[in-house]
Amino acid sequence: MNVNKKTKVKIARYYYHEGFTQTKIAEKLSIPRQTVNKIVKNLVDDGIVRIEIIEGPYFNTELENKLEKKYKLKQVILVDYDDPEEINNLLGKKGANFFESLLNSNTKVGLSWGNTLSSFASNLTKKNYKDVTVVQLVGGSNNLDNSIKADEITRITAEKIGGNSCLLYAPSHVQNKKTKEAFLSEENIENVFNEMNDCDMAVVGIGEMSENATLFKGKYLSKGHYEELLAADCVGDICSRYFDSEGKIVNHPINNTVIGIDIEKLKDIPVVIGIAGGENKHKAISGALKGNFLDILITTTDVAKKLVGEEV
Repeated sequence: MNVNKKTKVKIARYYYHEGFTQTKIAEKLSIPRQTVNKIVKNLVDDGIVRIEIIEGPYFNTELENKLEKKYKLKQVILVDYDDPEEINNLLGKKGANFFESLLNSNTKVGLSWGNTLSSFASNLTKKNYKDVTVVQLVGGSNNLDNSIKADEITRITAEKIGGNSCLLYAPSHVQNKKTKEAFLSEENIENVFNEMNDCDMAVVGIGEMSENATLFKGKYLSKGHYEELLAADCVGDICSRYFDSEGKIVNHPINNTVIGIDIEKLKDIPVVIGIAGGENKHKAISGALKGNFLDILITTTDVAKKLVGEEV
C-alpha cells in the first residue's frame, strides 16, 4: 500500500506527540495496522522523525563514549568537581556506587590502596553478600595514615559488604630480591597470592609521580629511586608497579622488590576498575590506559577532556 508523505507525518505526530497506539492510528486513518507498523519503523530513515538525545550538563555521555572508543574500555564514568579538595570523595562515592551495581554473591574482589580507595571503602553501603572475599593486592607500609593502608581498606570493604578479608601480611617494598623471595616462600603469603590470581574483579587507584604523591610522602620511594624513576620516564604506578608514559613497566630494580600482584596477573582479572582523577593524575592515567591495565575507568571530566584531546 502506497502512503503519501503527509500521511506519514500524521502517523508520526499521532505516534510520538499524541501517544496513540499503532492500532488506534490504523483505525483512525483506515489503513492496515501492518502498514502503520512499517511506516513507524522507517520514520527516521525517511527523514520525518529526528531522534535527539537531550542530556543534562553533567551527564557527559558523549565524552565518556569517546574515551571508551579511544582506549577500548568497557565503560568510563566521569565526575565533575568545583573544588580539588572534593575529588577523592566524589570519585570514591561514584566508585562505590558503581562497584555495588556490579557486585554479586560468590565473588572475589582485589583491592589496592591510597586516598581514593580509602574514600571508596568508606562510601560503600553496608550490605551482606554471600561468599564474597576481599583480597589485599599489595603489601602495606607503616609510614602511611591507617585509613589509606591496603590492609585497612581491604578490612573495611569486607566488613561493609559482609565478606571475608584476605590480608597480605608483608611490606609493599623490601630492600632486595632475596628478602622478597623469603616473604614469598611463606605459606600464608603464597595463599594470598593464589587468592589474587583467582579474583573476579579488582578496584585500584592510580598513583602519580611527584613529590606531592602519597608514594613519596609515605616513603615508599627514596629520593634516589624517585629521581631514577623520573629519569626513566616513569609517570605513575598501579599496585606499586611503576610504568612509563607509554604504559610499559619501567626497567628499574624497585619493580623486583615489590610484594604484590604482578601487572600481567592484574590484567588477567576479568574486570579491573581504575579510580583516579584531577589534573595532576593526567599523565599517570594516560600511561595506565596505554598499558591496557584497566577495563573500566572512573575519573574526572578535566582529565577525560585531555585524554581525548579536547580543551579543558
